[in-house]
Amino acid sequence: GDALLAVGRAQLNLGRNELALATLAQAQQVLSRHADQRADVLLLLESRRVAGLNSLARHEEVVSRLQALIPRLQARYGRDGWQTVSAGVTLATAHAARGEHDTAARLLKSLAPQIARGWPEQGYGQAAMRANVGYVLWQARAWPEAAAALQAAIEDMDRLLGPNNGPAIDVGRTLGMVHLDAGQYAKAATVLDGNLARSRTFHGERDSETALNLSFAVMGRLRMQQLNPAEAAARESVQLAQGLPGLSASEQRGLRRRLAQALVLGGKAQEAIVLLDALVAEEVQAQQTQDPRHGATLLIRAGALQLLGRPMDAARSAEAAAQVQAGLPGNRTARLGLAKARLNQALALLRAGEAAPVPELLAAAEAGLAADLPAGHPDRLLPGLVRVHWLRSQGQAGEAERLLARLQAEHLAASGSPLPDLAWTLIS
Repeated sequence: GDALLAVGRAQLNLGRNELALATLAQAQQVLSRHADQRADVLLLLESRRVAGLNSLARHEEVVSRLQALIPRLQARYGRDGWQTVSAGVTLATAHAARGEHDTAARLLKSLAPQIARGWPEQGYGQAAMRANVGYVLWQARAWPEAAAALQAAIEDMDRLLGPNNGPAIDVGRTLGMVHLDAGQYAKAATVLDGNLARSRTFHGERDSETALNLSFAVMGRLRMQQLNPAEAAARESVQLAQGLPGLSASEQRGLRRRLAQALVLGGKAQEAIVLLDALVAEEVQAQQTQDPRHGATLLIRAGALQLLGRPMDAARSAEAAAQVQAGLPGNRTARLGLAKARLNQALALLRAGEAAPVPELLAAAEAGLAADLPAGHPDRLLPGLVRVHWLRSQGQAGEAERLLARLQAEHLAASGSPLPDLAWTLIS
């Protein structure tokens, strides 16, 4: 049982989470026959199973298991014990991943004194906890604090595990997303590309984790307007993942969704619409329709329809995306997706010659983006990009060009990347 537990922990560190869960289940079968001698080990084993489930984004199971586990940890180690505090931080990450940001923030705040104590004797455990804290801070849009926590976790992992290690690569992917969400696109692209290089060295060229990191690098490249490299990477990630185990069905759809983004932005709308229609059908079958990712698929689909010269169909797809996101008011990702869906509707209606609703849609999008993004964030310039087209439709070409020039300068200063094509209003 002890040996199986050790193998399961090694599999977790290699990112082989499905395999690790199977191994840990075997370990539990053996060790549960010796519960008196292995009481502490069984609690550790359950914590490891939770870590595997968390890595696989099975967050409902994580919350359920931790709600049962934490009272047992408190009884064994006390409220301030390392095992209890670490489990509490993991619970906060699961709530954050489910969009329950207020719950996650309250839980993290309640644990702040214990976290601040520092746990150097825990070695890798402290590094993993720092990474989880960084994740919660990212979801709370505390981007500088999140980046600092994640960078510290990576440095600790590299020091403890050596420069080639799987956990630091997982954390590096999150760090890249923090910079992306913060609007620091040049920095995000550098981090995600560097993380991909680490993945190729550690996991190998033909590995599901490398496919995942390759797909995440696509987002940085798209934001930097590196459209051809982004499309090539997106195609490679999808092709690579098809022949390998290790990614969940939802993660596989994420790879294909990012390929669809690259295709739309590259003007390959016909290929994109076939892919997007298949994704919509799969998300419906998987009962994923009340999820921001489904709204994102519908929004990208609206962009493809616009490029195909079907603006009213595009407006309907954008409205469907807006309805999905509006049904998740407590989820910040969904609220931003709703604002961008309104921009897409406005653009589609302009192209269809139905300009009357456009000012109201623009105002709603501006208010939504301002509510969730700080001043100076480049995404807050997107309504202005649609407004350029509105002004042109109203015969105000001079004012439109002056606005466009100002937006270009502000976007470059804020993000380190050139002002994107109008199609960026499609991306949630």
